[in-house]
Amino acid sequence: MLVDVIDFRPDLPLEKTLGKNVAVIDVLRCTSCIAAAFSNGAERVVVFEGVEEARAYANSLGRANTVLGGERKGLPLEGFDVGNSPLEYTKERVQGRICVMSTSNGSKCLTGIKGAVRIFASSLINHLSVFSALLDAAGDVTVICSGTGGNTSADDVIAAGALVSDFYDRSCGCEFTDSALIAKSVYDDWKQGRFDLTATKHCKYLMSLGEAYRNDVLYCMTENTCPVVPLCCGTTEDGRGLILINNR
Repeated sequence: MLVDVIDFRPDLPLEKTLGKNVAVIDVLRCTSCIAAAFSNGAERVVVFEGVEEARAYANSLGRANTVLGGERKGLPLEGFDVGNSPLEYTKERVQGRICVMSTSNGSKCLTGIKGAVRIFASSLINHLSVFSALLDAAGDVTVICSGTGGNTSADDVIAAGALVSDFYDRSCGCEFTDSALIAKSVYDDWKQGRFDLTATKHCKYLMSLGEAYRNDVLYCMTENTCPVVPLCCGTTEDGRGLILINNR
């Protein structure tokens, strides 16, 4: 089993994902929202790259049955039920309902993966559960960091390193690419207080937006509070939306 860590880009070479088990990460905050939604009883989550695609799909299901969430530049979208805060995906709001999302970075990454055997949504709040599912699935693993605006995002690298560390610490007989080992090193430094995430661009921007966003960062950067396994089970009829279930 080979464990690799890469950044997402629209022209990602097919060999990076073809036949692989893929874990997509967008810690701040898309994949953390997905984990929180399933932890609080969401029936499924459907992710779209486009805002209007997400809105139309939610309307087609009936808004009483859905929670429509998303953001652009970190800010909530007009007419949506929630933004991109995992703390908004409460049990009272999402239990038994379908969550439909469109976000700036994570949605683009999730819907842009081609040829993977399985696609998981991972974050710090559920990385150990996703690790267990990846281990059970066998096969090579590609961890894909969504990034921010096409650039590497330190929070995603930390969460990728957490997954790599799960494999590394349990002597699973894996091989690791250099990028996977670099991610693990960043995670180790962060965990031991040697890496200050609040000094990084995306984290600093979110925290500048106010107390609610600072609370989001604290929530998203706490490990393994949501033992769920978001797994892609298909797409919407038009092929534009990625459907995830909790495979825990």
